[in-house]
Amino acid sequence: MNMNRRNFIQRNCAAIGTASISSTLFSLRMTAGATTNVSGYKALVCLFLNGGNDSFNMLIPYTNDNNGYQGYSSARGGVGTDTSGFKSNSAGARALAIHRSALSNTVLNSVNNQPSSQYAIHPRFPFLQQQFNQGNLSFVANVGTMVEPLTIQDWRNIGTSQQNKEIPVGLFSHPDAVMHWQTVVPQVRGAAPKGWGGRLADVMSQANLNGSVGLNISLAGNNTLQLGNLTVPYVTTPSGAITLNQYSDNSLKNAVDSILANSYPNMHNKTFSENKKRSVELAEIVKTAVDAQTLSQNVPNTTISNTNKTADQLAGVIKVMKARNVLGMNRQIFFVERGGWDHHNELLDAQGGIPYPNSNLADGSNGLFYELNEALDFFWNEIIAAGLENDVVLFTVSDFGRTMTSNGKGTDHAWGGNQFVLGKSANNGGSLNGGEIFGQYPILDPNNNDLDLDAHKNKNRGRMLPTTSADAYLSELVSWFGLDSTQLSTVFPNASKFFDPIANPHPLGMLG
Repeated sequence: MNMNRRNFIQRNCAAIGTASISSTLFSLRMTAGATTNVSGYKALVCLFLNGGNDSFNMLIPYTNDNNGYQGYSSARGGVGTDTSGFKSNSAGARALAIHRSALSNTVLNSVNNQPSSQYAIHPRFPFLQQQFNQGNLSFVANVGTMVEPLTIQDWRNIGTSQQNKEIPVGLFSHPDAVMHWQTVVPQVRGAAPKGWGGRLADVMSQANLNGSVGLNISLAGNNTLQLGNLTVPYVTTPSGAITLNQYSDNSLKNAVDSILANSYPNMHNKTFSENKKRSVELAEIVKTAVDAQTLSQNVPNTTISNTNKTADQLAGVIKVMKARNVLGMNRQIFFVERGGWDHHNELLDAQGGIPYPNSNLADGSNGLFYELNEALDFFWNEIIAAGLENDVVLFTVSDFGRTMTSNGKGTDHAWGGNQFVLGKSANNGGSLNGGEIFGQYPILDPNNNDLDLDAHKNKNRGRMLPTTSADAYLSELVSWFGLDSTQLSTVFPNASKFFDPIANPHPLGMLG
């Protein structure tokens, strides 16, 4: 086979496609950073809901009073669904509340220290209710990216001579909000601060010193969250690791090896060639190890398009986890992304699905909540089958919360929102203090909402001032992961404004 440098580059780029070479191959062996003592195996799985999930229709007050369901219904402009939770034809365009009767099968166990004693889950999301009531899932309420603690009066002073607090740049903007969650340095615009997962990998890179890949693995392409100063994510796909086409073919392998084995007088070129050769070889090792793994059940695909995009990615995560011993992995951070959450229109249909006969599926399973419910049920069952339930924590992130009031069909950009964490209950040998709502769920009643950013303007849009910082939420995760508390401020530079990172690395008490 005739193989020269030009042909090699062309084949290389064709094999990798849209993923960058540096992210897929060159990242396989990054070992710089501080020494970290770790034992056993732990993995974090970030499920990024890109677009801004309307999470106040995911976690809903159920107690039937003004601090609970009645206030929620009033803020949402009335009930917009029937008793099954599907969109009601008789509802007004601005009615976005889920019918209380539709929540009766997804009521959560009672909680303390919240405005409502009981909450419920959207009826298309029963998995969350099941795991919450079993102690394997908790919520973090009204969480958002912040530069420093704010009161509602601090917010009202913004832009006046009384301003003495800083807010995130580009607040309510999608691109900025995504970067804020991925860097957790919201006073800076763009990716210059690098990602918090990348900074974590920089500090803990020696946790996988003898492994084939670094800590960060993405099933959703390149992302800032996993980009560090010394490390970059390894990008793979649900169908397997990205390798050079036909590299296992001896003739191609010999040709590639010959090119990469050339003696280069320039030290930079020589180092690049050596690293590239090692990375190509390691990519084959990763592919072989991951491809050898099997799942205990089929990947669910009962969505309207016969493709559960979230489940596909989570299946890839599980296979990489199951190959951890072959690859020498003690710590892994996975990035999974599902877009489609920017629901300025058709919020109820987009989250809950369209019922038969308007759908070709009688269960109305084309809603995003249905897809996530199916995907997470699959994921958790696979984790249990693999015996990893004590070692894996999945958590959600989304751009921002959304307005409680309707714009006519959907909701607009806001700030604080609700996230959830899935892991084995501490009562059953795990680390998660499950069955709890951490942080402070806001009172949603527009007549009694002291966190509404617009209330003083008599607009009452239901844009919530966050009561829990992203720093506090994420510090729980990385502390469980094994980060030494003395390094917490390295990963989250603003953390000390909200809590003492050294004395209290678990400020919410969510993970032990």
